[in-house]
Amino acid sequence: MNATRASRPCGLPAAAAAAAARPTPLRVPTRSPRAARPGRKAATSSPAWTAALGQRRGAVAVHATADARSGAPRTLAPSAPPPRRLLSDFGGAFEEELGEVERLQAAALGAGAGPPLLSALGQLEAAAGALQRPARFFADYHPDREQAAAASAVLEVARLALAEVYGHPRVLAVLLETAVGLLPEEEARRRAVSRVEAAAAGTRGDGAGGGLNRGHPAPAVAAVVVAAAALDDALFEQPPEPEPGVSSGGSHRGAGSDPSQTALPLRAVQLMLACRQALRNAAAAHARQQRGGEGGREAGESHPYSADGSAPAAEEAEASAVGSGAFVSARGSEGASAAQAAVEFAAAAFSQVASDPRLSPVLLLTTEQAEVVRPLLRDAGMGASAWLAPPPRGDSRESAGSGDGDGGGERPPRLRCSRRLRMAPGRGGLLELTGLVTATEAAAEWVASSGMQQPRRQGEQHGSPAASDALPLRGTLVLPPAAPLAALRMSRDVVALLLTSHPNPDVRRQAHASGAAVRRRLLLSALSRLAAHRAALAAERGAPSYAALLLDEGSPMRAPAGAQALLGALADGVAPYAARELREWEARAARAARRAGRGAAPGAAALEPWDADYHAQAAAVDAASGSSWREFADYFTLPGLWAGLDRLLAHALGLRLLPPPDGAPDEAWAANVWHLQLWDADPPGDANSPQSAASTPRRAGFEQPDAPPSASWRLLGDVFLQVAPPGGFPFTTLLRPTQRSRAWWGHGTEGSAAGGAGADADVPGAVAVHLPLSLSVAGAAAPAAGDGAPDEPAPPGRPPALRGPFGLRALLHELGHAAALLAAGAAAPHPMLAGAGGAGGCGGVDLRELPSHAFEAWARDPRALSLLSCHWRLGVPLPPRDAARLARYLVSAGACTAPDFHEAALTAIADARLHALTGPAAGRAGQESSGSGSGGGGGGDGPSAAEAVFDEVWAERGVVPGGGASLEALRGLEGLGAVGGARWGYAAARLLAAAAWKRWFGDDALSAAGGAELKARLLYGLGAGLPPQVLLGRLLGPDALARLQLPAAGGAEGGGEAEPASCCWVPDLYSPAFQDVDLLG
Repeated sequence: MNATRASRPCGLPAAAAAAAARPTPLRVPTRSPRAARPGRKAATSSPAWTAALGQRRGAVAVHATADARSGAPRTLAPSAPPPRRLLSDFGGAFEEELGEVERLQAAALGAGAGPPLLSALGQLEAAAGALQRPARFFADYHPDREQAAAASAVLEVARLALAEVYGHPRVLAVLLETAVGLLPEEEARRRAVSRVEAAAAGTRGDGAGGGLNRGHPAPAVAAVVVAAAALDDALFEQPPEPEPGVSSGGSHRGAGSDPSQTALPLRAVQLMLACRQALRNAAAAHARQQRGGEGGREAGESHPYSADGSAPAAEEAEASAVGSGAFVSARGSEGASAAQAAVEFAAAAFSQVASDPRLSPVLLLTTEQAEVVRPLLRDAGMGASAWLAPPPRGDSRESAGSGDGDGGGERPPRLRCSRRLRMAPGRGGLLELTGLVTATEAAAEWVASSGMQQPRRQGEQHGSPAASDALPLRGTLVLPPAAPLAALRMSRDVVALLLTSHPNPDVRRQAHASGAAVRRRLLLSALSRLAAHRAALAAERGAPSYAALLLDEGSPMRAPAGAQALLGALADGVAPYAARELREWEARAARAARRAGRGAAPGAAALEPWDADYHAQAAAVDAASGSSWREFADYFTLPGLWAGLDRLLAHALGLRLLPPPDGAPDEAWAANVWHLQLWDADPPGDANSPQSAASTPRRAGFEQPDAPPSASWRLLGDVFLQVAPPGGFPFTTLLRPTQRSRAWWGHGTEGSAAGGAGADADVPGAVAVHLPLSLSVAGAAAPAAGDGAPDEPAPPGRPPALRGPFGLRALLHELGHAAALLAAGAAAPHPMLAGAGGAGGCGGVDLRELPSHAFEAWARDPRALSLLSCHWRLGVPLPPRDAARLARYLVSAGACTAPDFHEAALTAIADARLHALTGPAAGRAGQESSGSGSGGGGGGDGPSAAEAVFDEVWAERGVVPGGGASLEALRGLEGLGAVGGARWGYAAARLLAAAAWKRWFGDDALSAAGGAELKARLLYGLGAGLPPQVLLGRLLGPDALARLQLPAAGGAEGGGEAEPASCCWVPDLYSPAFQDVDLLG
């Protein structure tokens, strides 16, 4: 079988092959089966959908935030036509775009094997992505419900258009033939044909049934997985490309490859990557077809939790609706398989445990004890929100927010000791979170003496050392009206404040036991369930584990064994530095104890778990040299900060971030969105050849800051900056992948399958950057919580300004994502790679996060900070001395310490181990976490599977006391709802970004030559269609990666022939590339 000869689809029945030979153009459906989101108008019939697309947007009063430029809400008037089609304008019908999608469907169904099929699929992906990606974003975030409903309809139409093509048996057969034909060696092609046919028949390669296809939901998925693995083996055998002038056949440190090995031609590699991406899309489509796509709707109609596992009470329904709306988003639940919908549902439930105050632990204190913590909470602006039962007497300002619906009134009498969280729709989907109420010793004694204790079930044990026998593990605790007690909600903010800022060690000890330790237990219990759902999704896609599924997206480490090897080496390397810094904290704690007249007890630990974060914070304050953010806030205002980003990009990378040159108003659906365009003022000559592209010195990119874009500039795409209120995580969304002309992608014959009107015009990409920022606004009170402590009122007339350093780091981080997405799409040599995985085909988490971590390094350079800054009234940048002070302050306030990095590395190791469990093991983990009956595991029914894994990792490698309950460990744990199974990628990205920064910038963060190299090798290189190890070899040098042999698949078991061992590439920490890198900046 080869890519130029038609044959019967391998392994598929003859009848199916005959039916596949009669392609019929598939019509794009004109209806949307998508269920209406809460509070939004449904678009479920053809007339309604057409009307929704045909209506022009009416006047929308923006209520979320005031216009930062004018200080008043803005109204979008429908009478003034926009200068060109808005990305957010779903008012016009998409007849032309939908017709193009329909035509490309027919072209893909009739395309032959090889480049014609890949080109047709790529053009279809680009056309559908131009509709699907903005629709997905606007369906979630558009404030106009009519427009959101229309966006949902477009999203569903685009999704179905792709699903019908990838799910067609003829397309699958031709795609498999293409994959086999692209393999470079005849022996590899022969072996791949045998394995694909065996997988499609549901047998092993030796004819014994139940081997290869065991656990796969369908033969089609199994065949696709086998074909993709064959392409991976060929791609990962390519050694990292040497530097110019070095022979490609030469050996390099750690490679362990054959010196006679030569690299494949770049064009062949690009086609293999495009075929691999198409196979991944086909696997997902067939998995959805096999399992059905109705899981999202049932999930969206379920409440997140109830009081006792039954239907939510009437008085609680409205409060629950706030959380349930976030459970099933338009981002992927509709049309997803039941396994995918279950993962999304469980991930949203996990986020509820991490962020919902109603699921936070509660600490009972006596009124005298409450007076000890009340001043600190009040000064931090948490006086009203922190107290569940009545606050301490004597402060009327705190009484207004003292209830949350658990009884109402001045003194809520009922405290729920357990909650039942719905982790999956249907029966058996409840997880009971027990032991939510704990008490200090004095409060527990009062409860016991008052006769309030309730009998516990036989065999129950309390899940927290702070719990007393007087407190029930489950059920409800009723407080007498005159009880001298106060209930403190131990939310993440309250726990962090007490552990880092309260001077009393007894208060910190109680906060650690009743806050940090309990929150860790609850999060790990929910994580066990989530990990089991993720393992089921991986099995559906044909992957052995969820970690393997994510690593298969395009990371050089490729397999969980590679990721765990890197993480273990990182943790071991950082451990001595963490231990040294911990000894400095111990010395500080000893000095503080002597000043307070306390001596350390004989044999006691030098630093208790509840004291580590306190002394770490004190060390950071000392390093800041008395500086505070409010000294610099006048230099970082909106939208003046956007001009600062333009100056920084121009000096360092030759990029420009400018408003549209035609003077058009902001193309936005709300006043808190700014529209900018990213230009390359000095584009490289050949983005697919980074070394030659960066070999000539870069022209100055900022000689005339006010000049419009010139003819030599290259438009990379549109950037929409959406500033949201604080809360949640910042993120960047690819709204529209770059669509290049046929002359760029077609290469003659390939473009013939995807021609048509408008195919010769380049359409730049577009991204939306969501930034939840805490802003200081003139005339408004300072927020209760945000990037920093409450500040003084803003000066009159000052535009909104950042309130802390974390907003600046988040902005640089997301700018790195935006620049990489647009540059990679502009350089993509094949349409299938333009938006694949968010980084032009190199979709591994480590590579996707690499540019953003590199951009963060500018936050610690004084000259870069001076470029970013501009005084809102004087129009001058920060003076050099102040810029140096700000750099020191940002390092102390935002950079992690060695103990923090070590805790983050251990979180990544535990995350990788948990998500590397295979389907059966992960399923048992989910059952263990659910306990008996309606689901325990959140309390004292024994540790969950995730808790056992995390405890094991900290017992093996822990340095910071506390066993994984430090604030840094908890922050990493809370993030596993969104990035679970991929935490390894963030640790690897930090390492790779530090090495790239050291090589190309060194001590000069604004080096023009280094910026040109980084732009060509990384930003454009992500879209050049290179294997990940080749990309990193060009970026860091060929010695930076070590070749790691993976265990061979198959073997003698069952008499089958053993498969050849595959390999992966892991950063070699002994390489010069990783010596003296700054991992903590």
